[in-house]
Order: sequence, then C-alpha cells, then structure tokens
Amino acid sequence: MQWGNIKTLFILCFLILDVYLLFQFLERQDQADLNLIGSQEQSIEDQLESENITMENINLNVSEESYISAAQREFSTEGQRELAGLEGQESVVISDNYIVSLLDEPISISEDATADEISSLVTPHILAPESYTYWDWNTEHNVLIFFQTNDDRPIYFNQSAVMLGFLNDQNELVFLSQTMLAEAESQEEQQPLIEPIRAAGILYTQNQLFSEDHISSMNLGYFTRVPLQDGVQVFAPTYNVVVNGERNYFVNAIEGVPSPSEANRFLQDSIDLAITNVQTLSNDQELKEPVLNLLEAKQQQPEENRSEIE
Repeated sequence: MQWGNIKTLFILCFLILDVYLLFQFLERQDQADLNLIGSQEQSIEDQLESENITMENINLNVSEESYISAAQREFSTEGQRELAGLEGQESVVISDNYIVSLLDEPISISEDATADEISSLVTPHILAPESYTYWDWNTEHNVLIFFQTNDDRPIYFNQSAVMLGFLNDQNELVFLSQTMLAEAESQEEQQPLIEPIRAAGILYTQNQLFSEDHISSMNLGYFTRVPLQDGVQVFAPTYNVVVNGERNYFVNAIEGVPSPSEANRFLQDSIDLAITNVQTLSNDQELKEPVLNLLEAKQQQPEENRSEIE
C-alpha cells in the first residue's frame, strides 16, 4: 500500500516536470522565432543599405486589411439613360457591361498636362467619374488609363474595372471604353499586412531593386488574386511600390507575393477585347467604323515605333 502511494507520487512529479519542461521549450522557441524575425528585418535593412537603396519614410496608417470580392457591374436601364444624357458624344453599351463612347469632337491633350488636368478633360464623359482615378498615359499605345477604386484605393490592371481613353496620332482623345465592378464585399476577417520594409526586401530578393535605387512611394490598392469564377473575382490588398518615381511594382500586402504589372500586355489585351466587343455592333451604329479603325491601327502598330512607358 505504501509502495503504491510512492509510485503514484513519482508519476505526478514526472508529469509536473514534463509540463514545466514543455512550457520552457515553447517559451524559448517563441523567443527564438522573435529573434529570427528581428534578424531578418535587420538583414533586409543591411542589404538595402549595402546597395545604397534608399526608401522614403512611408506611413500608410493601416496594419490590417481583408480580401475583397466583386462581380462585374451590368449597366441598368437607369445607368444607360444617364449615359445617353452625357453631351458631346455617342455612347453604346455592349453585352450590358462594356461601354464605348465616341466623342463628337476630339479633345486635345497636352503632353505636359498634369493628372488633374487630364482627369478634368476625360471624366465628364463617363459614368460615376468619382469611382475612377487617373493612373498613366501609356505612350506606347497612346492610351490614358484610369483605374476604378474601392474605398479610394485603385484596383490595378483589371479588365472589369478600368476606363481607357484612346488618343489619335495628334494626341487627341477620340473615344473611351469603360467597365465597372459592382459593390465589393469583404472576405473573411482582416489580416495583418506585411511591413513596407518587407515588401522592399521581397523586391530586392526578386532582383527588382538595384544599386542606387530609391523607393519614392508605396501605396495600397488591390490586385486580382482569384480570376473571374461564377461571375465573381477576389482581390488582394496590394502595395504599389514606385521606384525612382517611374518603375511600378506590386506586392501582395498579406502574402508577400509579387504580382506582375505588365502594363503593355494589359493594354494589348484591352485593345483586343475592345475590337471583339465593337465588332458585335450592327453596321448601322455610326461609331463602329471610326472606333474599329483606330483600334486596329493601334493593334498593328509596329514594335519599333513604340517607346515603352509604365
């Protein structure tokens, strides 16, 4: 009887010791992980400094975000009436979700026009102009790019959320195309965003940053994570990292995965899509011929006559 009590006591003591040792191990493992993270972050800073890669003091005032999902918007009868009320243009809605608007008179765009000046000339000719932000004048295709926004954050390079202004050889705006996403919904719970320095480190390890580069800005927007499925797309919070004021890179702000920017490929696909849509119009649509002529000229533009800009 006495030996049984002693044996039970030993078992309890060993159980308590095992629990104690387990807690010690977990605590040391957590500390090791924290030290590793700290050393990695320090290593990123050291690597950038060794290459003399500098970075603006970036404060985005956001630490958590969620993925969002949205379907392509179909323009209702009311929206089409609103579009018909826009003066100085002929507009048509194709397949309920793709707008083409031919201007009665081309609008001259100065080569040194500011973003605000370009926006003021273009946005009066589209639906919901407050939902778009000017992105770039792509001189290779001579197209003005406006991205749709969600909570004032751009949705980058998505065919369902873009407005394009097509210019002729005299830098005159001739016609516009427009697509739009319906109201977005948050997916699951908010998740922590990676620090901007980590986004810079990811680009560095991907050989996208070079000696003497300067990260001039970093902004938060959205990039397609899951393409169109059952009419819905999923978008990831994404850093737009601007290097030397001209090169644009995109890094998933939750997963830390770079996203391809390929602005020229996007525009070539946009031109092909516009041609496919406009070709479905009946021949009695007055805008069909002039729009197709300009689109096909851009599609056939010789590569050697283009100057790349992103």
